[in-house]
Amino acid sequence: MVNDLARDVGHSTICEDSKWGPATKAQIQWFQAHFGLKVDGIVGPKTGDFLLYFGDQHYGGKNGYCFSHLPTKDLAGMYVHTQIN
Repeated sequence: MVNDLARDVGHSTICEDSKWGPATKAQIQWFQAHFGLKVDGIVGPKTGDFLLYFGDQHYGGKNGYCFSHLPTKDLAGMYVHTQIN
């Protein structure tokens, strides 16, 4: 999902190899900085919320596939159009 957003805003993407490594951590840190989150490279509840909500259109928004599974209530009460400019 981070690569989807990166592509949308013209940021470089990383190879998707299903492994957590330095490139993945750096991409998560970029994502966190992009949204003003704590930049630690860890996908905790807050970063997880933002990944699900602002990532792939299939998952984001009030009607998205994972909306009811957001790990915290921070975003559960809000609706934001998920297209990133």
